Amino acid sequence: MSDDAPGPAPAFTLAEPESSSDLNDRTPARQQVLQDDNLLGLVFEHMAIDHRLPDNDVLDASKGLISAAQVCKAFMEPALDWLWEVLPSLIPLLKFLPSFGESDGYYVLEGIRKNDWERFDYHARRVRILDLKPTRIPVMRYLYPYLAQCRSGPLLPALRELRIRNSSSCDISLACIIPTPHLQVIELQNSAIADAHFFSLFFTSVGTEHPNLRSLSLEGERVVDLRPLLQLRDLRKLELRMPNIHLSTTFMEELGCLESLVELTLHAGVITPNIIPEPIRREARPRVAFTSKYAASSPSKIRHLKRLHVLGTLPTIVRILEYMDLRSLTSFVLTESPDPSGTRLDSFWLMSFEHLAASRSLTSIEINQTSDRPNGEEGYSLSAAALEPILGLKALRSMIIDNASFKATDKEMKQFCLAFPHLKSLILPTNPYISSPTFLLVLSQLAMQWVELEKLCISLSVNVDLQDTLDALKREADKMPRTHNHPLRKLRIGVSSAQFSTEQSVQFARFLDRAFPNLEVLTGCGSTQVVDHWGRVTNEPCDPLTLARTIQAGFREARSWWISN
Repeated sequence: MSDDAPGPAPAFTLAEPESSSDLNDRTPARQQVLQDDNLLGLVFEHMAIDHRLPDNDVLDASKGLISAAQVCKAFMEPALDWLWEVLPSLIPLLKFLPSFGESDGYYVLEGIRKNDWERFDYHARRVRILDLKPTRIPVMRYLYPYLAQCRSGPLLPALRELRIRNSSSCDISLACIIPTPHLQVIELQNSAIADAHFFSLFFTSVGTEHPNLRSLSLEGERVVDLRPLLQLRDLRKLELRMPNIHLSTTFMEELGCLESLVELTLHAGVITPNIIPEPIRREARPRVAFTSKYAASSPSKIRHLKRLHVLGTLPTIVRILEYMDLRSLTSFVLTESPDPSGTRLDSFWLMSFEHLAASRSLTSIEINQTSDRPNGEEGYSLSAAALEPILGLKALRSMIIDNASFKATDKEMKQFCLAFPHLKSLILPTNPYISSPTFLLVLSQLAMQWVELEKLCISLSVNVDLQDTLDALKREADKMPRTHNHPLRKLRIGVSSAQFSTEQSVQFARFLDRAFPNLEVLTGCGSTQVVDHWGRVTNEPCDPLTLARTIQAGFREARSWWISN
């Protein structure tokens, strides 16, 4: 990140006040816009700097906001607010101090006088997010402690979010001198957590220094004591991506005492308990064990979650789900990682979904399977049978299963169609399953049963004669009422054991046009066999679904022309 972004703004050359005759020529609407700070703020929000972009793009966006601030007095304040909203370091602000500069390859700071703070404070009050990133030139060793000594109040009084990314070259000591009771979001990644001296000092005081914290995110490899976060009674969002930590029963039960917590991302960690160093702090009386002052007198489950993302091996995930009451849940994500023990996972998949059976408000489920075991390994694949506990969740709108292996039979897919009548998006693996539902069953049933479905990815098999299947699809399409107008717009099909001729591709396209008249995107994977006489015409390879998509798009265009004329 360039040290010049956003950097010191140049001296402003403001437009001269306009005469009353000019104002009289304007429309009332224009006057209202220039006088409405909230509306101008929305305008300049679209010019806000995206700090995820390359340095050159960030610098260009900064220049655009600086130019806007120079146009007129009405533009200056909202443009500067967005210019300074996010800082990658304190360097751009420090450049306003007359005694700050570069010497011998370091940023240095000499004595600060009382009136030196005026320009610094004018812009510092606008900073909302400190997203620490490495600076091009390092800062002298004692600069930040000296800054804290020179100030009686916070350096960034309006700061709401502090983020320390995973970079070992960041000077994270800055985080210790910007305490403000208004801080609401803290994100610490591996480099900050790996620094034992910084993390111990910063994290153990988080409950007292930042009492209004609403969101906390920790991501790292080091084994640390997580108990200080239990003091954050108003915490609403918590992310703990700490794969090497054992989440003890005591910790999980006390986590249930955070009654404001509605969004949780939690790595299930390891089964074997860790050895965590005890706090150094000496209490007035001997301590047998750590006890939070907010600890419940009886075991407490995490009860008020709306959004939950759990990560780890299936056995550890099932273990931590035992500490949760998921009746209020609306969104669930499970990211499963390889289990080195080689344990059969069938029962663990089933137990995972059993915990969701009471989540009547659940609208979204996403399963990410990251293991790399062979596709056909027995006892490993996620099967549609494991989903049986959630078939009663009628509010479900979206289901994503992104993994290397999945099993589903015709009967199970039929139950699936009937169980979720309001499903809008279904994403299943498009590689051939160990057991895939047949072409005819799914395409005909979802056209009639899932009447709200807008996006579908699925793998299908043709285990009978392909021409018989296509003929049966035509008969099913003929039964559809004339008013049939299925909303499906995106379809991705993985077809196993099927090689379409050009004529069959046309027949399939006619079925798609009848069953899904609003289809806009059709993609597929599987056989890429060149269709002989289509290839002779175009001299280009063309897979069957590409041809069907082209034909179906022609049908849609012709129908639209007919209706409009």
